[in-house]
Amino acid sequence: MIARIPLQAALLSFLVLAATAPALAQSGPPNPPSEPATPAPDPVAVPPMPVPVPAPVPPVQPPSPVAAPVLVPRPVPPPVESPKPDKIVVKVFGRVELTVGVDPLNQGDVPDFTAPPEKMIKREWNTSVLLNGSFGAAFVVPKPVGGFTIKGTFGVGAFIRRIISVSQAFIELDNAELGLKITAGKMIVPTINTPFPGSFQYPAFYGNLAYASTGAKISKVTGPIVTELGVGRPEFPFIAAEIAPLAQGNPPFPFIEGRIAYRNPHLMGVLPGSALAPPVAAPFTVSVSGAVGQQRVGPGEKAAVIAAVPTAADPVIEDVTSWVVSAEVIFPVDKFVLLTEGYAGRGANVYLGAFRQRPRIDPATGLHKALGSTGGYAQLSYAPTKDWIMLVLAGVDKVQSGLSYGIAVDGAPRIESNRLFLGSVSRTFGPGLKLGAQVCHLHSEYPDFGGGSIVSVLGDLVISF
Repeated sequence: MIARIPLQAALLSFLVLAATAPALAQSGPPNPPSEPATPAPDPVAVPPMPVPVPAPVPPVQPPSPVAAPVLVPRPVPPPVESPKPDKIVVKVFGRVELTVGVDPLNQGDVPDFTAPPEKMIKREWNTSVLLNGSFGAAFVVPKPVGGFTIKGTFGVGAFIRRIISVSQAFIELDNAELGLKITAGKMIVPTINTPFPGSFQYPAFYGNLAYASTGAKISKVTGPIVTELGVGRPEFPFIAAEIAPLAQGNPPFPFIEGRIAYRNPHLMGVLPGSALAPPVAAPFTVSVSGAVGQQRVGPGEKAAVIAAVPTAADPVIEDVTSWVVSAEVIFPVDKFVLLTEGYAGRGANVYLGAFRQRPRIDPATGLHKALGSTGGYAQLSYAPTKDWIMLVLAGVDKVQSGLSYGIAVDGAPRIESNRLFLGSVSRTFGPGLKLGAQVCHLHSEYPDFGGGSIVSVLGDLVISF
């Protein structure tokens, strides 16, 4: 008997078979008939699978800024000095001064250092041409030796229209680090009255000491202080004839010279050129100097003494003590420069004081006595521009003692005093060329003949290199 199945159950079975048929086809053959299939769950009742939610991604942080590296400057190595040349550096220099003068005395075409007595001359105007000049060289050894730089200078001087002498020849050892300088040889005014006055023609006989010294000198600079000590034999810097050997002509020991000066380089000026030197820059300076020694007298005097006094005793060969002290001031103020020097001494003839009058001799005994003298000058220069310079100078030299003692050993007349006044104006035309004019008045006093004076006008041309 066939069982009756309700209509709703049959419809439900059909739907279940329709829904599971595809899954059965994919999974394989159906189960054996002995094992009834497990009814599939109601698809409506199957809960949905949970959808995984991705974990939140943290926001990307911007990279932190990296600090810029600190650039430390590397030390710069000192510049490598190029090696100094080993060759000696030589510099040639020269100077020519041509002076055309109106000379009211016509005394032989030479500059008048003193005025002859009025009673002994006949005035006659003339035009004279004088030549002063120098030529030489200076050298430097660039490689120091024991901290000292070796330098040297030598030159030949021409003065009063004739070649007269080797004016200077010396060697220097200079240690700039120690402020020490050692000089040896023949030097012009190394220690006493070192500046040159700015006259075109007159180097001395009005209070200025102009001399040369053969010897050695040590200079030490300590801040603004300059100290100098030297030994040497002073002499007249210009020799008009060949030096003849004179037996027993020198004393046993040289003169000792010293100088101490204060200099302020913050006050600078320019000293005008002269017959002996070109213009030179100079700081404010105050200095004192001195020298002491002995000069030999007696040799070579007999002929002149016997000519003056036939019954005179033979001159005694002896050493007469001589000394000199001096002071100088250089004071620049704006465009003005004041230069003044003064001296006092006994036997200053070896430094060109007392008009070079040598110690006098007593014809009765043959003994000698040196002259005491004083002198000084003042010079004021004004430079309105770098090309122009104006100058006035006044000086006097006077013998204070000894003129009444005996007679002169060379037969020269006694000179008691000498005064000089001059003014000049000059202009520089480029480097190495200068033109100028000078008017000067000179007056000399003679105890035996009275006074004498001259006025002269000079035109000056200087070429230097």
